[in-house]
Amino acid sequence: MKSAFAAALLVTMTPELLPAQQPESFEVISIRPTAPGTRVTSKLDRAQFHGTAHTLAMLLMSAYPDLPGERISGGPAWIREDSWDFTAKLPPGMPADDEKLYRRTEAMLQAFLAERFKLQVHWEMREQSTYALVVAKTMPKLKVSETGPPSFQIHDGRIEFGHRSMGEFALFLSPQSPNSPTDRPVLDQTGLHGFYDFTLDWGFGDGSSIFPAVAQLGLRLEPRKAPVPYLVVDHAEKPAEN
Repeated sequence: MKSAFAAALLVTMTPELLPAQQPESFEVISIRPTAPGTRVTSKLDRAQFHGTAHTLAMLLMSAYPDLPGERISGGPAWIREDSWDFTAKLPPGMPADDEKLYRRTEAMLQAFLAERFKLQVHWEMREQSTYALVVAKTMPKLKVSETGPPSFQIHDGRIEFGHRSMGEFALFLSPQSPNSPTDRPVLDQTGLHGFYDFTLDWGFGDGSSIFPAVAQLGLRLEPRKAPVPYLVVDHAEKPAEN
């Protein structure tokens, strides 16, 4: 992980970053170690949240929106190596709106990780070089998406995003693998809320510059120095199987 920071500031956790004092919780949860050869899957609907082959680091990325793995710091090595299968039953009356469903589930997942993994975390803001994803002068070429599920498909050098937020797009643009389109974190500062369908005309993995492709969407990547949130794992324990 990059360690050249202009400053490192320990931030007091705010209500927006913490579950409520008595958070809503899953009704029933089963969890067990993943069998060898199991591939990663994930499914969320109004009845249950089910996943296979998820590490604790992956679960943290689901519990805290728009958090890439490279901004999870600390904790024992097993949080990125050992994986689990889980099924969590959601309480009745969950919203049909996807965004509201995701937000409710994130809060329940945070409470689940605190209970079953004995997870303790805090946030740090670390100032570093970033790109800000902003709206250009032209009208963004994004279609408002009314329904899910989220999708991601690659066709002949074009990437089709379905039912994705700008925060998720910024996360895609951030460095996460050797084929990542940028070399620094990308922060969503578009002010665009909700979900969108759009196509990125960029040669995935062929060395093409991402900047012209983003510009075609009516968006722009601006280099800036900015504080970037890191989630620091202070304590975690492997959960008992049930």
